[in-house]
Amino acid sequence: MIRVSRPLHLPRLLRLLLVVVLAVGGTAGAVAAGLTARGGDQAEAGSRLDRLPAPQGIVVSRTFPRDKQRDLRLKAQAEARKAAKKKARLKKLRGKSFSFQIASFNVLGSHHTVGSNRWASGVTRAGWTADVMNGYGTDVIGTQELQADQLAVLQSRTGWAAYPGLELGEDEVDNSILWDDKRFELVSTDTVDIPFYGRPRPQPIVRLRNRVTKGEFYVTNWHPPSGRDGKTTAEREAGWAIQVDTVSRLTETGLPVFVTGDMNDRGGYYCAVTPQLVSSYPPIPCKSDRTPPVDWIMGAGGVAFSKYADDRGDLVRRTSDHFYISVTASIQ
Repeated sequence: MIRVSRPLHLPRLLRLLLVVVLAVGGTAGAVAAGLTARGGDQAEAGSRLDRLPAPQGIVVSRTFPRDKQRDLRLKAQAEARKAAKKKARLKKLRGKSFSFQIASFNVLGSHHTVGSNRWASGVTRAGWTADVMNGYGTDVIGTQELQADQLAVLQSRTGWAAYPGLELGEDEVDNSILWDDKRFELVSTDTVDIPFYGRPRPQPIVRLRNRVTKGEFYVTNWHPPSGRDGKTTAEREAGWAIQVDTVSRLTETGLPVFVTGDMNDRGGYYCAVTPQLVSSYPPIPCKSDRTPPVDWIMGAGGVAFSKYADDRGDLVRRTSDHFYISVTASIQ
């Protein structure tokens, strides 16, 4: 017996297909809607990130366009902070103690050795003087018997300033004070007269300022007459008294005072000016047998000395008939 299948009913088939299509479409729509919503969430999150401040030190040009006024303001603030730190550092230094090398040297003037078989020319010996100064790291020096040609050599070799130099004429170059003006700037100058073989002779005074600490001090330089007769002895001792009075007057300003010079005396000078002045030479009894040089460095007004040296080595002996006196001076 032959069975004949029932023919498919077309409207029913169409309805089935429609259901399938609608089902599939709904799923796709849901997926699409989900993707759309997710994309929206990401966009919103990205927008929130854009609104967050950039990490410190990072400038996002897209978010913060370059502001020239702001850059200039920040630069000015940085420079102001740097200047304030420098000012504070200098303020700490001001009024602090500091040290430097001070020397005294009778250079044996050129006019004393003209035509001499023993001594080289004054100009040559001035070059050797500069070598000795450099060897000791000298910062300030009081010279005696210095002549104009020797001064020119010293200044060309060191680049230092000098007073009086030629300021009072060639006859008064002798007792010049020289200093490293890269370290110390000149504040003022003065002179005081002492008797010298029957005439008044100016002795130089300079007031210097440390360019770093701003601390100030005086340097005086002296050369009373030599000789053992009654007249020159009286003049020499009068010069010492003027020296002590001058130092006392200068210390009334509250500043330290240094004394350099060829005093043309040994223990007699030491006993005459101490204890009013502090000696760089080791302490000695007034009636001691010790014979210090006639060249001295003294001080007053809160000064201290160390590393005293009176050099009579080969180079100094070829340069002058005096010692090269060098000490470390400290201002307390």
